[in-house]
Amino acid sequence: IALKLNPANQAAKANLPLVFVRLGRWEDARPQMDQGAGGPGVETWVRVGAAALTASHLTDAEQAYRKALDLEPKSEMALVGLGSVLVMSKRYAEAERVLKEAVVEFPKNAALLMLMGQAQAARGDLEGAEKSFSLSVQKAPEELNAWRHLYFVRDRQRDFAGMVAAMEEVVRRHSESGATEKAQDLVNLGRALVELGRFERAEHVLQEALRLHPSSPAGLMVLAAIKGKQGDAAGALDYADRALAFESGLASALSTKGYALLLLKRLPEAAEVLEVAVKLAPDDSNSLINLGHVYLAQGQLGRAIPALEYAVKIAPKAEDARFYLMESLTRAGQLTRASAQVDAWLQQRPDAPQALYWSTAVGLMAGYRSKTVSAYPRLQ
Repeated sequence: IALKLNPANQAAKANLPLVFVRLGRWEDARPQMDQGAGGPGVETWVRVGAAALTASHLTDAEQAYRKALDLEPKSEMALVGLGSVLVMSKRYAEAERVLKEAVVEFPKNAALLMLMGQAQAARGDLEGAEKSFSLSVQKAPEELNAWRHLYFVRDRQRDFAGMVAAMEEVVRRHSESGATEKAQDLVNLGRALVELGRFERAEHVLQEALRLHPSSPAGLMVLAAIKGKQGDAAGALDYADRALAFESGLASALSTKGYALLLLKRLPEAAEVLEVAVKLAPDDSNSLINLGHVYLAQGQLGRAIPALEYAVKIAPKAEDARFYLMESLTRAGQLTRASAQVDAWLQQRPDAPQALYWSTAVGLMAGYRSKTVSAYPRLQ
């Protein structure tokens, strides 16, 4: 009505696309979004972008945020919005370029840092992602999702102590979370505690998780992991199967089941289950390590080596991956590659007993006298 009375009414022109977006009338909103000069201002475009993003209209959201940036190239909210769109669209390389420039301009913006971490993690740059998420939680420690992202990056790096530290922060700040969300966070904390061998604390945490969410497949999985770490393979298999009864395509449950079958020496079944787990989650280091271990136990060194090499690549702190890789390479007679791997391991952890063991062993087998002379006294 305002525009009928006065077609040049700038306020009406500016707000009309936002009204259409909020009503879900996208076909009416788009012609307004195509206006040139004299159309909506930066703030309105940012609000249109936010509404479109909430409705998962990513193309419209991107158009709105880019129009805002055309008007004000350093609009902080528009840069956050565009970064969100690019990450949600899985355009990770482009997202990282945009976000890096934005972080230089707004180094204290925790949302930009968290989005950059997501893009880096998706591209496999786990060290970069860990740094971005760490900076994000420093800037905004109350932002639980940033702590959760940090936890999962450290999970892929097999940094269990770091996982516990991140999830402890989430649990400590839980006041605003719902019961299901709290339960999942407690399960994740329990999982990391299990990897550190802190079974008593893990069981306590897990009981609280199951009290909040009794039918949690993830909670059952942590119980399976506890049984596996305690050497109770049958108990681990039982809990993993119960978790899979709730969610048959749960890659982490399949990984735990495969590990239990490995402990029971049911190797063909273990390989079959773990191959499915890796297919569902190709970058899950736990599944890759378990699968490589099974292949090694079967003597399939040609299949064990690439699985374990990839596990080491994405989780360089995973000492079990390095141990099984060293065993696979030496059994395959690939001593030069084994030597390079053990050097990288020692560079990361100069006093790791297993690394010193393999340095000594490879040195003896390959005739690397200096390597043996250096490693053996430290191993003793």
